[in-house]
Amino acid sequence: MSRFLGEPGDGPMTVRSLGQQLFIHHALSDDWTLQAGASYRDSELKGFSTEANKLLADGRSLNRQRRHRNFSATDVSARVELLGKFRTGTLAHEVLAGVDAYHFDDQRVQLRRNPSAANAYAIDIFNPVYGGKADPLALSIDTQEGQRARGLYVQDQLDLGAQWKALAGVRHDTYTQDVRNNRLNVSNRQSLSATSPRAGLVYQPSKAWSLYASAAKGFRPNSGISIANQAFPAERSRSYELGAKLETGKLTGTVAVYDIRKRNVLSTNPVNTDFAIAAGEVGSRGLELDVSGEVARGLRVSGAYAYTNATVTRGDATIMTGSRFANVPRHSANLLATQQMALGTGTASVGGGVQYVGERLGDVAVSSSFTLPAYTTARLLASYTPDARLRLALNVENLFNRSYYASSYSPLWVAPGAERTLTLNAHYRF
Repeated sequence: MSRFLGEPGDGPMTVRSLGQQLFIHHALSDDWTLQAGASYRDSELKGFSTEANKLLADGRSLNRQRRHRNFSATDVSARVELLGKFRTGTLAHEVLAGVDAYHFDDQRVQLRRNPSAANAYAIDIFNPVYGGKADPLALSIDTQEGQRARGLYVQDQLDLGAQWKALAGVRHDTYTQDVRNNRLNVSNRQSLSATSPRAGLVYQPSKAWSLYASAAKGFRPNSGISIANQAFPAERSRSYELGAKLETGKLTGTVAVYDIRKRNVLSTNPVNTDFAIAAGEVGSRGLELDVSGEVARGLRVSGAYAYTNATVTRGDATIMTGSRFANVPRHSANLLATQQMALGTGTASVGGGVQYVGERLGDVAVSSSFTLPAYTTARLLASYTPDARLRLALNVENLFNRSYYASSYSPLWVAPGAERTLTLNAHYRF
């Protein structure tokens, strides 16, 4: 439907993202290492757009809205870590201790005009006639947000003997958020802190097999403000995982089951898609299986399968308790095989694979029965390395140009998947 929405005056949306990263690694001794990193990112989204608002009962007349966005953000972060090894009696320790911090500034200005009875700004999706005029845009969002966060963390991996290892760690976060709604002249400030422990245990009955269990709590601040001009509470989580790993040299594999609970997960507000809503509590239970290795001379195969049962475990009048979480498939899988061979004085490889994504719920509204259909896409990849310096690679995604839908916000806001895409890369080492 999106191809029928635009008007000549929309033009392309300007998207800009610039960033720099720095990483330093310094060995203090044979057993102790100091490492540090910093990053800076500046981004912008700006331009006009024409978007779906409501499909009328005739199934072809689409009322539209028009918007102009001017969003910009800067993100600066840094961390310093100390890694070391030592022994206490019969116990061997590998420790990691560090501090990190980030500053995030976000400014959003949006002009918007919804359709009205006098000007529906409508279009016939089966016989579109362009050139419609929306009413003058009005200011709908004008916010400034600043986030300041600091974290301290330490963990210790203990070697308990030939077959047992344990890990224990803890992280403490402090966070301050200032949000100002310039349109309504309202300001919000909140200061949060949390301590998040984690622990794990590994048992190795043989060199090839490892059995493990882990448990952790998490804390992540949420950005933005609600439709009621309130800052969102932080996302908090707790997770448990049990699994087994296999490593034989030529074959590796992992199987795991997990149970994750998250509170205050942000999702699109179905009442007004300009805003987000905290989805109460979300639970995810599932199984993950992956295996890879060389099954014959030069032939490598990898595959993965995931079963994910993600549901809203505590909702409200907007999001129903027990409903599936939007855009999360219950079943997904992928398979990839590549054959490497000698070609002239160099080496070449050719391969292909498939990816399957199951049916997904399309939005989080209480009365929603809208789903995105399952799809399967294929890919082709090949490479040629004539010598140690040059490598050529060709990738073809969505080989058969399958039409599919990658994600959605609502029945009228659906993102189509990418069409067949060819990428040719050349890498030369001087």
